[in-house]
Amino acid sequence: MKTEFGKLRLQKLGKLALSLGTGGGVPALPPVIQANAWSQPVYALRTGANCLPRATPNKIPGVDASAAGMAVVNNSGGGLNWKTVTITGAGRAISGWDFSGCLVVVRGSGCTVEDNLFAPPLIWKVSTSEIVVSSYALQIGIGADNVADALVQFNDFDGGLGKCNTAVFLGQEAARAIVGNNRYRYFASDNVKSLCRYTSDADRPVLRDSFHGLGGWGSPTAHYDAITIARGGAHILNNCFEETPQTGAYGLNNSVRLQADVPGYVIDNVLVENLVSYGRTGPSLPFQNSNDNSAVGAVRFRNIIVEPNGTGAVFPTGQQDSEGFVEITGALRFPDGAAIATPALKPGGFTYAPTLASVPSGAGAGIEVGTFGAVDVNGDAISYSLQDSAGGRFAIAAGNKLVTGLVATDYPTATSHALVVRILDAGGKYMDRNLTIAVSEGLPTITVDQASVRFPTVNSLSSAIAGASYSYIAASNPSPTTGTWYNNDQCWLATLEVPWEQLDGLTGTALCGVLGNLGTTAATQARTFGLFIGPRKHATLAGKLQLTANSESGQSADWFKQALDISALRRMLVAFRRDGSNFRFEIYSDGALVTSVTQAVGAFATSARIQAGFPIGTMGSSAGVPLSSGSVIGFPGSIGLTGHYVGAVTQADLEAISAGVHPLTQLTAANWRQYRDLPDVTSGSLAKPAAATGDATAAFTTTGTGFGRGSDLTPRRSGANWFASNYIPDGYVWGLQPGQTTATLTLSGKASGLTGLVEARVFDETGQVTKNWTALTGSTIAGGVWSGTIAAPKNSGWGHIDLRPAADPTLVHRLRGKLGVGYKFGIMGQSQLAIALGATTMAKAPGASAALSYQAFDATTLMATLKRATPLRPLTDFMAVAADLALTYTTAPICLVDMAVAGTGIDELLDDSEADRRWSDITTSLAMCGADVSAVVINWSTNNQSTFAILEGYLDPLIRGDAPAGASPAYTVDHYLRDGLTFPSTMAIVLSPPTRHTDATKASATDFSGGAYTGPAGAARADYYAYPAAHAGVVAAIGPPLNDMAITTGGGPHEPTDIDEGPSRIARRLLVGLLRGIAIDTTADPAITGATLASSTTITVNVSRPNGGTLQTAWALKGVAVPGGESTVQGFEISTNGGTTWSRSGFTAEITDAAGGVVTLTKASGTWVTGVRARYLANGPLDYGLPTEALQLYHGTLYESGALEGGIGLPARGGWSATL
Repeated sequence: MKTEFGKLRLQKLGKLALSLGTGGGVPALPPVIQANAWSQPVYALRTGANCLPRATPNKIPGVDASAAGMAVVNNSGGGLNWKTVTITGAGRAISGWDFSGCLVVVRGSGCTVEDNLFAPPLIWKVSTSEIVVSSYALQIGIGADNVADALVQFNDFDGGLGKCNTAVFLGQEAARAIVGNNRYRYFASDNVKSLCRYTSDADRPVLRDSFHGLGGWGSPTAHYDAITIARGGAHILNNCFEETPQTGAYGLNNSVRLQADVPGYVIDNVLVENLVSYGRTGPSLPFQNSNDNSAVGAVRFRNIIVEPNGTGAVFPTGQQDSEGFVEITGALRFPDGAAIATPALKPGGFTYAPTLASVPSGAGAGIEVGTFGAVDVNGDAISYSLQDSAGGRFAIAAGNKLVTGLVATDYPTATSHALVVRILDAGGKYMDRNLTIAVSEGLPTITVDQASVRFPTVNSLSSAIAGASYSYIAASNPSPTTGTWYNNDQCWLATLEVPWEQLDGLTGTALCGVLGNLGTTAATQARTFGLFIGPRKHATLAGKLQLTANSESGQSADWFKQALDISALRRMLVAFRRDGSNFRFEIYSDGALVTSVTQAVGAFATSARIQAGFPIGTMGSSAGVPLSSGSVIGFPGSIGLTGHYVGAVTQADLEAISAGVHPLTQLTAANWRQYRDLPDVTSGSLAKPAAATGDATAAFTTTGTGFGRGSDLTPRRSGANWFASNYIPDGYVWGLQPGQTTATLTLSGKASGLTGLVEARVFDETGQVTKNWTALTGSTIAGGVWSGTIAAPKNSGWGHIDLRPAADPTLVHRLRGKLGVGYKFGIMGQSQLAIALGATTMAKAPGASAALSYQAFDATTLMATLKRATPLRPLTDFMAVAADLALTYTTAPICLVDMAVAGTGIDELLDDSEADRRWSDITTSLAMCGADVSAVVINWSTNNQSTFAILEGYLDPLIRGDAPAGASPAYTVDHYLRDGLTFPSTMAIVLSPPTRHTDATKASATDFSGGAYTGPAGAARADYYAYPAAHAGVVAAIGPPLNDMAITTGGGPHEPTDIDEGPSRIARRLLVGLLRGIAIDTTADPAITGATLASSTTITVNVSRPNGGTLQTAWALKGVAVPGGESTVQGFEISTNGGTTWSRSGFTAEITDAAGGVVTLTKASGTWVTGVRARYLANGPLDYGLPTEALQLYHGTLYESGALEGGIGLPARGGWSATL
């Protein structure tokens, strides 16, 4: 434990007013004191100079009028009378009181106790019926009282020759206390005793400039220590200690003693500086570090004089045994022959810096685990050894490195090992320290295989994308050239995985082409076929799979065209077979026929083989060229195998294949005219397999990029047993709650012929396992199904999951969608956010490392969608910007959940009787992407702000479920965020102050009357900022403001989508707010902290920069010149009539101190009037009429420089106003 010591915190303690001597004269300065300039004023404290009341205390408690916050209680017993004086409340001033016969307790923060006399009495102890000494003259705090920033100065403390143990007691919360310029005499035990728990330079107490007269009165067994530090740290500066024996006193034991009163207390960061102790004759100890109860950290001594000669010791041998270290510097003078402990000090300051959080099980020898550190006061060399190496499992290397030993660790046989480290100096002194090293399961890196080809999500984009942009596999023409197309028993089959979440937002007549060479959806080409999926809101084929197969003539009288409902299926085996005189189109799943349709062969007849090869992953023409027709889009799902078999195929054959039996095993290998098992698009997979002896086709080829890993589309099988996991959408994120590093994954599936538990492992895309095979809780297979949970750590990027039954570990079922444990963020609002989330005008794309998905509820289809952002499929400008910005904070995957609906208010969402906005839309979305939302951000006011009651009328009901207050019209709260039903109770709630609004009716830049939007917008923003104070602990964070959002040329509340100050700026600010909510972003918003009428013509405005940046505007960074006649800084307005009217003209606003955060408003002519008012970014803001929007005045708002938005940084809060 190491502590850095900074400069002494100074505080003005008052002027010298009175010097009272102690009697008997002042002896001449000893030579050693004369020789040190610092010691002379310290030695002079013994005269009373600068450490006594500056005026005679003459007010009597209970007689004179009490000071504010003072309560006096009279006590009696055993013939004694005394008073208890209690000071409560913050900032109390207690001065000029004679507290003789009183016990004083201060229980408020920021209190000043100065120029008083303390003479505590003996008291009657009721419990033992005896007269006892009192405990404290002045007690600063009881228990957890907040008594920070106490100032105790210029007081005279008289212990009455042992009537009281301690003069000043500092409680545990006495942070930043200054106890100085006091005189202490005649106490039995301690002059100052500190239990203040704070150790930092800024917060530890300062004990300074005081005279400590002889103590130890009352009993031969009295143990008198002038200053005792029993907890925390202290700066002990400029103190003088008298140790001359007197009759009736038993003398000083220690000038300074470090000893914890309670086991486990921490003492650290103690600096004793400029100390003079005189009059010592006996074997007492100037300093003692007793480590009976606590580890003691860093202790430093600087400039110490102990006079005259004596036999005392600094640290007796055996007692300096701390976790910290002692440092002695400066001018030092101890009595001749004193057993100064410096040569005998043990090494201290032991530290251990782990390189590994835990040691992986089975790790080889020599792997660095951590580094030791220590300090030797004498400057001796230090060495380290292991007195206990956990049986050779650990060793020392390179002097101070802890490494793994020759004996390997073994998890879970041992989850940790205890070591004993010896720290030895050259003088033979040592200390032993215990160290525990955790052992973790060894997490291997595996080769990530796959079971199918997942086609890129870009395939499902609208038909406006040219066909060449689709990625597909080109299948060669089945052979042999002899043979005919379905003139006898034949079967074509394929395994598919349909990502409905990517298709459900599609409407109209466009079909998703899976594979085939039809050319169109109609029968125009002979001997062709095609497989189409109708999105679940398709006009005519909703949720259906359609197969079209043309005969020789390709006329409607002799073709096959049927559709089957697959809306409830994800994975399936699709088969089209001729069975004698019938065609059968069938769908199988997990060993069972799910649905089918039969059609008589009829006039269907062909004279040759299939017309041509065909694309897989989209629909093509008879020449195998993919379509770019508006009626067909590509396939974004997965395909595992495809094949054309000549010969009889039964339902039993297909049930077996759909249950995991290999097709080349189930059916005669020589009858396959075309067969491909496609675990990937490598050349080996694209070529015909050797086992398919009847396949003479050329190798398949690929066009395009973005092919991904696909999951197992049929169960994994061994003998009669099989095992499968259920589908999880690509881009699915399990949301971490704030502060968590693991999330609970619920996984499920089916099995046949198996019992017992199911195991899972989680790994990233590189194959690094993050959670090795672990049994899922509650996953016992029963009735052919299983479900269970597992806790998995946060992913770095996307990951995958393997599952297997514990009863047969060979049956590994692979989930290869891009999944992960990360963060799930809800975005709640109305049109501003809806526009931003959906805008694609700027065609922004995320980087290749982006790990972001987007879940939305389609208001037209009433379906939830989930799509993953990639460079090929950027989704929207908002998503691209958010994905790239997120990577600057975390590599964990993020899912953004769209909860914004244009033109709706909070009341409509919460009230089930409202039709325009439904809470059920949110629950539908969460059913798709999971309800484990990490944080939700709210930026929502336009529809409700006209009531000027956003907080009580809408935010309180939305967040807490309170009855609306001031809302118009009234509404019922049927749901709310914290109802415990929809969202996790631990989810962070983030407020994003409402966006900028302008009045569409304003034509003049001098019109400040306010419009339908501008005044209410400012009030709504103020309510957002006021909410955390109104309801402490309810809101996790407030995001950066959006006062600088651009507005469309027609005015109003909406942003343009073709510039960066629209959706992209909104994306950045919302994401920063969300990351603040989960404590990943630690920034704070700059804000105006005050303003001063600096002169008759200038106003200076001070702006905080909490993140260490400088003050700036965005003009230069955006490459935009400041418009003529405009100030560099925009948004300030002035009123000279008490706020009745406001103007932005007649003055300039410029940054005059960027580093100091100063803006100067300079009057163009004349002088500022008394009572002038200023405000910044009020109402709209920048609502200066429609023509001014083209000037982009928002570039002139104030920012604290930073990395955000290309160096622009964070905007300063608006809504400030002041009267000057």
